[in-house]
Amino acid sequence: MISAEELKHIYKPMLLEQTSVSDDDPQLIYLRRFLDANLELNILDAASGNGRYAFYLSRKGYRNITGIDLFPTIDTLGDFKYICSSLDNINLLASSMDFVYCLSALYYLKDPTSGFVEFYKVMKPGAILILSAHTKYSIFTLERIVRRGFGGARHLKGVYFFAAIEYIHMLRFAGFEVLDVDGFNFFYPNDFSLIMRRLLRKTGREAQIYPYSNGRINAFAKAVRSRFAYHMLIAARKPKLLR
Repeated sequence: MISAEELKHIYKPMLLEQTSVSDDDPQLIYLRRFLDANLELNILDAASGNGRYAFYLSRKGYRNITGIDLFPTIDTLGDFKYICSSLDNINLLASSMDFVYCLSALYYLKDPTSGFVEFYKVMKPGAILILSAHTKYSIFTLERIVRRGFGGARHLKGVYFFAAIEYIHMLRFAGFEVLDVDGFNFFYPNDFSLIMRRLLRKTGREAQIYPYSNGRINAFAKAVRSRFAYHMLIAARKPKLLR
């Protein structure tokens, strides 16, 4: 498993990258689907990186955003609060957060359940958690595993890829109610990807499949995406009536 120091070294250059995120970002679309319009919500960006999602929400008017990551500090421009903290040991008050999102990061924990337990601890009853993670069976993941075997994909060194159903079991073990499971983006090798894009363009469909359809999406399509797309997306809730 990759160490915290290795992760900081690999991701440090990202802190200097562009911090904007577009309105059609699939993870952002999914996140906003479950985000209440109340601008006073206490929001946690767990593994915030350079803070691009936190910056986006701040510029939409959300006032109480906290980001956590392994870096000693990041430049928040005063838009949100930042704390150096790991996902399995979050330095926040218990039952203080209304909305938590962790995008493509939880698989860095040897046991992701420890992260879910920490999220549960800092969330208020009724609070929402949004998770994204690599799927276990996508062509994209297979390609990463092969590259990792030859010394590439250093940021995924030692990472174990879990299936959506495994994350669901972990969430329920930690006490969460699972609200929704989906995924986005099918990855293909370059030549096949080009052919697929041309075919989908002719039929008027996009090669990139977004994680929503105004409630009319069928369960089969969501199940396929959560298993075989580039990333899965899961929405969960801390029960309002605690067990």
